Amino acid sequence: MIGLLKRVSQERGVGSAGDEEIGRDIKKKKKDDDDLTSKIFVSRTKNRFRLPRLRLPSLPPCCHPIRKEASRQKKMIVLLLAMSILVTLSALNHFGEGRDSLDTIPLSSLTSFPESITNKVLTGGGSDKTLYFHPLSSLTSFPESITNKVLTGGGSDKTLYFHTKMKRNNNEHDNDIDNLDNLASLLSKNFYPYGTGSVICILVSNRPKDVEDIQVALKSLAFLQGEQNRDLPLAPVLVFHEGDLTKKQMKSIRDATGRPIAFPTVDLTSFPPGFEPDAPVSNAPPGFEVANRKPWGYYQMIRFWLTTIWDHPAIQRFDVIMRMDSDSCFTEPNAYLPQMLHDHLVYQSQYVGTEPPAGRPYIEGLYEFATSYLEGVHKFPGNAMLWQFIQTTWKEQNTLPLFRTNFELSKLSFMQRTDVKKWHKALTEEEPYGVLSYRWGDAVIRFFDAAIFATDETTLTMKPDGYNHKQKCSWPEVRDALERNKLLP
Repeated sequence: MIGLLKRVSQERGVGSAGDEEIGRDIKKKKKDDDDLTSKIFVSRTKNRFRLPRLRLPSLPPCCHPIRKEASRQKKMIVLLLAMSILVTLSALNHFGEGRDSLDTIPLSSLTSFPESITNKVLTGGGSDKTLYFHPLSSLTSFPESITNKVLTGGGSDKTLYFHTKMKRNNNEHDNDIDNLDNLASLLSKNFYPYGTGSVICILVSNRPKDVEDIQVALKSLAFLQGEQNRDLPLAPVLVFHEGDLTKKQMKSIRDATGRPIAFPTVDLTSFPPGFEPDAPVSNAPPGFEVANRKPWGYYQMIRFWLTTIWDHPAIQRFDVIMRMDSDSCFTEPNAYLPQMLHDHLVYQSQYVGTEPPAGRPYIEGLYEFATSYLEGVHKFPGNAMLWQFIQTTWKEQNTLPLFRTNFELSKLSFMQRTDVKKWHKALTEEEPYGVLSYRWGDAVIRFFDAAIFATDETTLTMKPDGYNHKQKCSWPEVRDALERNKLLP
């Protein structure tokens, strides 16, 4: 083609300069053709994998100014939409949590609690009538309008909690024993949401020694740093008793701590249906009595920690139950209590060996009962290692391993599992009434609990830092420990 063009140019009289110009035109045209071909190929390739574009119908011409203004203010519109969504969600949450509860009433503080209100609420229809001291809110009055809301409101918790020595401008009624009941108020759902948090549970008698011991135990709770490290409110304390604590004793106990504190009552005199406390029991070990205690007191204490407590209304709002004895204490800081060390754990207690010879009469029949029970319910142990240890210990040493249950941490959801509750009731509420008839102990039974129903990953078998039982728990020793750590008020 180039040759043809040259001949044509020669015929037309065009020189070499004209040839060069024609050549450049040809090359440029060829390049343009190649570029166009490439663009068409790329466009087709992209469109092959592109989703069809959805377009909104065109706005009428009268809306074009609005569209242009919206395009210019796009960021502002997004911000306003986000704020509207947040306000709506907050309003819905506020409405759903109980608009009639005390938490929704904009009062800054309460200190007095009229007797008429106390009587009405204590005899009201709520299932949980636990009374707490030290709620986080500081209440100074209780108008009639609030009374009606508390009594008839839609909130799920109508429990009243006793108040104690919060900063309340030195209220003269704080030290008035006769006015103790009038210091009650609700435990805030804002600070203590249902189904979360820990509670510290102690069972105490009205013996002067026990009342003195629990005051030391409560003062030593200053060593617990779990709430501070997790930015949580102080865990409440539930002091379970048989309704025989005097107001003076209750005041001395509540003044030993700045935590919210309550005194729920328990019945340790009744027995399960079918059990006759005066009837003889075949192959029963010698009666187990503790000096200065009621004849059935120790048996009923075991029954309480195994079965009764998990149905008590006072603990239902919590997640973790920390049990400690009244003669226990802390003398060193603990970084995680009263929370679980890890959230996936369901039980913690210290393994302390096996039942000593003096206690072996009180474990007779327990191993056989447990194996027979598992066969009957077709249950396999969840922790094979602990179960193997139980079997080996029983067959080779005729004894059983145990935990140190004067301190333990339990997930409420674990202890309220259907299979766990059924096992515990088989031990305390049904024939052969092993706990009441043979005084099977909670320390050994808790080891069975962990072996059968928990797993190795959900059980922690170590002593908590700083914890002591009986030893090192005198007030002078605890006071010195608090002073060394600058925790003494």
